[in-house]
Amino acid sequence: MSNFIRMLAQSEAYHSMNGLYSGRAVRAAGPLDLEALSAAVSALGVAHPVLSCRIGRDEEGQPVLVEGSGSDFRLSHYEGRSEDRTAGMPPLDVRVGAVHVVRHDAETWSLTLMTHHSMVDGRHMLKVLADLWSFYTEAAAGRTLQPRSHGIPRPLEELLTERGVEIPEDHQEELTADADLEAAQEGAGAAEVTMPRFTASPQAEDADGHPVWRRVVLTSVETQALAAVARGGRTTVNGVVSAALMLSTAEDTGIAVQDLVHVAAVDLRQQFSPPIAPAECTNGIAAAVYCDADPDADLLTLARAITETVRDDLTTGRSLKFIGMTPSLQELFMTSVGRIVGTTNVGAIPRLARPAGVELVDYHRFEQLITPHGVDNPMFAVSIFEGRLHIDSTLPESVLNGLDRRIRELITIGTGHNAVNAGTTATAPVPQEFCDVVLPHLPYNESGTLKADDELGALGLDSMGGVQLMSVLETTYNVTLSDDIVAEVTFATVGSLWSEVAAALVAAQE
Repeated sequence: MSNFIRMLAQSEAYHSMNGLYSGRAVRAAGPLDLEALSAAVSALGVAHPVLSCRIGRDEEGQPVLVEGSGSDFRLSHYEGRSEDRTAGMPPLDVRVGAVHVVRHDAETWSLTLMTHHSMVDGRHMLKVLADLWSFYTEAAAGRTLQPRSHGIPRPLEELLTERGVEIPEDHQEELTADADLEAAQEGAGAAEVTMPRFTASPQAEDADGHPVWRRVVLTSVETQALAAVARGGRTTVNGVVSAALMLSTAEDTGIAVQDLVHVAAVDLRQQFSPPIAPAECTNGIAAAVYCDADPDADLLTLARAITETVRDDLTTGRSLKFIGMTPSLQELFMTSVGRIVGTTNVGAIPRLARPAGVELVDYHRFEQLITPHGVDNPMFAVSIFEGRLHIDSTLPESVLNGLDRRIRELITIGTGHNAVNAGTTATAPVPQEFCDVVLPHLPYNESGTLKADDELGALGLDSMGGVQLMSVLETTYNVTLSDDIVAEVTFATVGSLWSEVAAALVAAQE
């Protein structure tokens, strides 16, 4: 194979089975400069050369990464008008990356980035998305683009081995799901082969069998109020959303909440030393598993239990058992068929650059299976864009309505001051040694410097990363930080967080 680059690792190969693509669409209002955008996409291909590659198969049918051509990654656009953000998009055809733009009307348009999950996971994709908008902003201003290549990203297994992290033995066992599926298709015909539905709720589909994406979006004020409730309940926003989803699923399906299994995708990049950069790794995710819920627990109690389990799975290394479709994860899925509630949370979307006169008005996350094999497992993703909580999902409307109701009921309770509010003004200067401790936990900070008013969430700190950062700060400064701070650190600024640490230092000396 002349254009062969390398075999796919276990953490990558799973996603080649169904051709999973992730999409990020940003809706904008204002002028659209196609020439500048085309130049930006070309620069993006230089900065992230994996985007022009393809996912192929070797002679034994194993997934491999192969080189593409320059024409494999270029801007495509729809000539007409459509509300469909992928209208007119050329077939993905196992390309790793694609960028497409659609005009909705005379004033608004959407720019969509699609990437193959084998090579680009959620955290990696946000880095690519931020670079795309930065290049477009520079090109629209008439400046010369000078992209720096990040090279071909590496599999998580290699990066962990370099850091002395021992990967569970069963991770090296052969992935069987893909081979078994292909063998079944050869014997029975693809139309007769279906994969089991592992999730408790079916996927919402239209008349043609395509997933129907639905949304729950909070205002920035509502998002802050929800964070205040999470703080008061000694948990995180992600924990609250996950608990609301479990309770709504139990209500909708009739499955007792203690019989549901919550599987959360967690990013491992910030869990080791040195941290792994977003574009350095293809798939840096594993899974944290929560089950046997207390049937009498209220939403906040359940949220605390989920948050504590995720934290424990990360700190003890249990999540390493679930990198890719390992035998451990296969066993979990097969013993929990019809009872899984899955969530993905990438935290705050970095603030995207934008050309003069352009306003970014909305953000959509979606997934697309190129070869679905009859899988109808729904998707559920949580993110924060421009300070607003977004939930994008293919769950049935009844489940999302129940989740929305529970969240808004909590918001009505959420009053009072946010201990680490992003709007809080820092009263103490921020020392450089504090910045040096915080910087490794901010994957979107590339300048190597921090200012007091920098928002931690906008620099890539998510709720799980916040838990780890709090632990590091407590160890470094020999202080105890309150659960309030842990719950809302992703809404904090550098200055407001330092104020809390400084106050804890004073209290420790009294």
